Amino acid sequence: MKRTALIQIRGNHEISNKIDNLFHDRVDKVTVVPTGLEITTNVATTGFIELMDLLKKNHINYSFIELREYSKQELKESRFFHVGVLYPWERDALKDAEYYGTKYEITHNHNCEHCDKVQVSELKLDVKKIGKNHFVHIRPELIITDYAKNVIESSQLSGYEIRPARDYKNRDVQKVYQLVVKNVLPPLDDRVRFDSYEHYPVSNCESCSLKGFPRSELIYGKEEVGQFQDFNLTFEYLNAYQTRLLIVSAEVKELFQKHKIKLLRPEPVRFI
Repeated sequence: MKRTALIQIRGNHEISNKIDNLFHDRVDKVTVVPTGLEITTNVATTGFIELMDLLKKNHINYSFIELREYSKQELKESRFFHVGVLYPWERDALKDAEYYGTKYEITHNHNCEHCDKVQVSELKLDVKKIGKNHFVHIRPELIITDYAKNVIESSQLSGYEIRPARDYKNRDVQKVYQLVVKNVLPPLDDRVRFDSYEHYPVSNCESCSLKGFPRSELIYGKEEVGQFQDFNLTFEYLNAYQTRLLIVSAEVKELFQKHKIKLLRPEPVRFI
């Protein structure tokens, strides 16, 4: 795997000039931007290591995004993948499942706003928004078409349940279902890097965890691989919408690709 760092450094002209002079020939690319510098470089270099050391020691404001490229062999050998799911409501982020009439109740079993919120009605949504896609999500639920349901059910996959779903206006549109992922994994390995939420405290209840934004690949212990099924959810609630991330087996990934059911940005899960 090749790791490339995109580092955004926010500082005054003096700081930017100093870093540019020190590292211009030791990283892949330095770009001057209005807020400071953008630096792109391979993580496996002494220039990257020394740059990060300088930023931390001098308390310089920066953000760090890691881009990862996998070889064909690495992709072929991977048993599980973290995948994204198409979100047709992205421009209407407030229109979640509850907005369309799906009912939830708070159980107070864990004193946690995430795992105490339980769906108690059939999933309702604007089915017309799905368009020609076969696998989408409306926060926080996953939706499949009749076509995807047949593909999944004919393949003896594990870790899921299929429930009815319907259009919120009861319009005569395509048939859809809710894909409920039943297998929740153990907590991620401590070596997974996160950017913590600015406005939410890190939560660690007994049944979930609120971590923030993952900034590395998802990592688990080798001894935990036996707890994975074909469909899995992370223990943690993550990213901007605070939802559990979907992890699927290589069999699901290949099956969906074969039948043109879109998965977004499949990335191997690492076991160490």
